[in-house]
Amino acid sequence: MTGEEAEQEINIADPTLEVQILDEDAMMTMDYREDRVRIFVNADGKVVISLIWVEKKILRDNNAVI
Repeated sequence: MTGEEAEQEINIADPTLEVQILDEDAMMTMDYREDRVRIFVNADGKVVISLIWVEKKILRDNNAVI
């Protein structure tokens, strides 16, 4: 899936989220925001990982309130 395809899917699921498409080695702030999704893509534009899903899973697995 490309970054743009992932962004479209996220916007359909929740249009209130801020979606950012970044290179997989991009520098960024490390603040946690539930209203932001960062999609990391490789040189071919394919999704490598999306951070909000990882953060929410970590929080959920640790029984944290999200």
